[in-house]
Amino acid sequence: MSDIRTLKPNTLWNCFADLNAVPRPSKREERVVAFVRDFADRHGLKSMLDSAGNVIVTKPATLDRQDRPTMIMQAHLDMVHKAADGLNFDFSTRGIDMWVDGDWVRARGTTLGADNGLGVAAILAVLASKDLSHPPIEALFTLDEEQGMGGALGLQRGLLTGRLSLDRALFNPAVEHQLTGFFAISHAVLLVEMVLLSLVAVALARRLSVRHSWLAGALVLATPSLLGHSFVNTKDLPFALF
Repeated sequence: MSDIRTLKPNTLWNCFADLNAVPRPSKREERVVAFVRDFADRHGLKSMLDSAGNVIVTKPATLDRQDRPTMIMQAHLDMVHKAADGLNFDFSTRGIDMWVDGDWVRARGTTLGADNGLGVAAILAVLASKDLSHPPIEALFTLDEEQGMGGALGLQRGLLTGRLSLDRALFNPAVEHQLTGFFAISHAVLLVEMVLLSLVAVALARRLSVRHSWLAGALVLATPSLLGHSFVNTKDLPFALF
């Protein structure tokens, strides 16, 4: 874990290391919710929970950006909790054991939690920053994304005032559930893309007379997700803000 804390940008990776020390499987996010709220308290920031259990942390604008619209930054707190075959790992009580392998950050025997842990860490780094110029910030940390989008779907109306998010979408404060619509659309597009790729793989396997052609399609569906949850390349992270 100590190697992780030497990576650049240093604040980001330290936030990720702190976060990954906290158990945060889907539907059991109590500890990571407490972690985020304690983080806010330690940095003199206000935090609250909505009716769905999502965490909202607010940070005032710096003096040079007080006339700017509020920026919403969002990430989900839970992670895919999957251990290697034969490994007895309790995700509800143990953090992730990470290590640096050249340009890669990996987890020993489990999923890494980079989805969406690096998103959470990036937001925490912004919240902790003392010298980053920024508009008013509303940081939204949702629950249960990996197993049903519970936090996004249950997002309480009337709490967020921001109109801008980092994905450049515009939101009306009176209809915050547009946020849910955006998430649903992005996930639907991804699902359609993966299903189409799976069908192509099956057709190709049949043409090549490969037995059990359905397996090719299943691998297409599963592999990108499993790879993305298992490791991350440190050179692929576009965090120029830090």
